[in-house]
Amino acid sequence: MLSPYLRNLLINWINSATDLITKHNHFMSERWKYQIKTGGIWGLFMTVFNVLFDIKEIPFSEQVATPNFYIRAAAYILVGVFVLGYFTWKSKVKQQAAK
Repeated sequence: MLSPYLRNLLINWINSATDLITKHNHFMSERWKYQIKTGGIWGLFMTVFNVLFDIKEIPFSEQVATPNFYIRAAAYILVGVFVLGYFTWKSKVKQQAAK
């Protein structure tokens, strides 16, 4: 389980990243803002979930020390942004058009 300090750090980082993406990037389209926000949060969630899933077998410090951890984290975030974000955006646009 995450310590309260790490939990607050993660929540603050996610909130800061979300604010940066949604409020300060006037050059980004709404679609990319949405994709980065939803896909990035999903990627971070999956990374944390995988760490917690393996925590009994492999300590947190050992998991984070391997390059495999960072490769998997980057892959989850990229898949989240480009695949999950794209399809959820399309679904959102379709729902808005149906109203």
